[in-house]
Amino acid sequence: MANITTNNTTETQANSLADWMPNGVAYRAKKIAGTVMRSLLLGFAGTFLRGQEYVDAVACGYDFTKSTELLTEWEQALGIPDGCFDGDGSDAERQRDVLVKLGKMNISTAIQYEELADFLGFDVTVETGWANRGDFPVGAAGDIEAKFTTIMFINGVTSDSIFPVPFPWSFENPAALLQCVFDFITPANVAIEYRFT
Repeated sequence: MANITTNNTTETQANSLADWMPNGVAYRAKKIAGTVMRSLLLGFAGTFLRGQEYVDAVACGYDFTKSTELLTEWEQALGIPDGCFDGDGSDAERQRDVLVKLGKMNISTAIQYEELADFLGFDVTVETGWANRGDFPVGAAGDIEAKFTTIMFINGVTSDSIFPVPFPWSFENPAALLQCVFDFITPANVAIEYRFT
């Protein structure tokens, strides 16, 4: 993020302060190097510049896509850690989590689900149960249930429930974050079925 204040040197900041001072007899030395008045202005200029650096740091902190200083505050404001996001990880992962919680949780279409999955690093194809209901006995649940079913094909990720079971046993789900976010944002009347392909 670009600075919101101008990048002045101490000398240009002192000149700016001097320009705001009156031109009377008492202030003649305001631009003469080595005078007490000029030294005083140079001292004030350094303080102004430190204040501008602080303003720039806070302004950058408010941009959560680049924030490191206010990242913890962003997480607290959005309720992180929660069931999906643990608040740990690198700054880039924490910024991603804040961005998902703040701006990407209000989705409803299949394309939006696929874009969110892509943002989280997964390749997902979304189909409705109605489009994928099949014939008897696959569609035995009925057309009513099929209308309220969403099928997520998670491509390139294998589930631990696939045989043969590796040894030593591992019960880690590589798509746990994706499933948690999808389960959270999906309306209560919609069932999600995850298929790993």
